[in-house]
Amino acid sequence: MSNPNFPHTPSQFEQEPQTISWPDIPSTIEATVEYQEKMENLLQQNGWDEEEAYQVGYAFQELLKNAIVHGSLGLKKASGEQEEDWSKKVAAASALPEHQGKTVAVTVRITPRKTTVTIQDPGTNSPKFWEKETAGLRTGADTQWKSGRGVEISEAFLNQVHYEKNNTGVKTTFVRDLDIPIVRKP
Repeated sequence: MSNPNFPHTPSQFEQEPQTISWPDIPSTIEATVEYQEKMENLLQQNGWDEEEAYQVGYAFQELLKNAIVHGSLGLKKASGEQEEDWSKKVAAASALPEHQGKTVAVTVRITPRKTTVTIQDPGTNSPKFWEKETAGLRTGADTQWKSGRGVEISEAFLNQVHYEKNNTGVKTTFVRDLDIPIVRKP
């Protein structure tokens, strides 16, 4: 018996994913824009429509930015810090000699219907909600964290986001499966 809520053929699920590695993404904000474009192009080359590719690209860019800013550069946004001041602080930090050569590693596994992305940063200075392992959207008090709106918006475009602190920094893994509806918080 066919399930009308699950119309895709098994062959699409059995398709071997393409794996792309970007092991040395520079720890600059400019790199986040460049790699967002690469991600969107990669998705579209694999059959994703423009809107789906944009959503995943946007989420990727925000999570990559956090890995660079908090992980590689070790910055924390002060409570009440204005966006313009924060942007200047990030740009200044990325230009410092001690941050030259710092990178973030990314692995993308992609099929025409699903992508799994892993972002590994080298830092120990991570936002409070990353200090515990989580899967999916943050809930409760975690949503009251004053910064992180970009992460929260990104998570709204994804099926699952998992943060894990490990011996080399923080590993963020996210999944977007076009066959599974996005569950949005009320």
